[in-house]
Amino acid sequence: LTLIASAGLGTEINGEYITGFIEAERRKEIKPHLEKLFADPSLVNRQLVNDILAYKRLDGVAGALRTIAEQFCPGGVQATVLRDELAGLSLPVLVVWGAQDQIVPVAHADGLPAGIKTVIIPDAGHMPQMEAASEVNRLIDELIE
Repeated sequence: LTLIASAGLGTEINGEYITGFIEAERRKEIKPHLEKLFADPSLVNRQLVNDILAYKRLDGVAGALRTIAEQFCPGGVQATVLRDELAGLSLPVLVVWGAQDQIVPVAHADGLPAGIKTVIIPDAGHMPQMEAASEVNRLIDELIE
């Protein structure tokens, strides 16, 4: 199991990001929220913004995002914390986090059950799989081996 900047390991979450992402309908509204995903905000280019907006405009997406947020993080707090369940897993677990995550606190990676490999990537935000793809892929390959 590989968890990347995972929800469900603590209660805190950036509720402003969640609300802003859901409510944004235009480029200039959503771009600041997308920039919070990355340590390097220049990765939020026009194509990414356009792709996200196109997705959000699909029938049913807005309602689905609101429903997920209402169930997942009512009042800006994660409703479910599963960190204790990780100790009971009988498979290798890797947790990867960007040290500059502005969405889910990197502190949620602290104090996980014994045997869980945790890697904090210094120059990454909430999207280490994009900002440090080679490193994340290498870590996953090691886990699988």
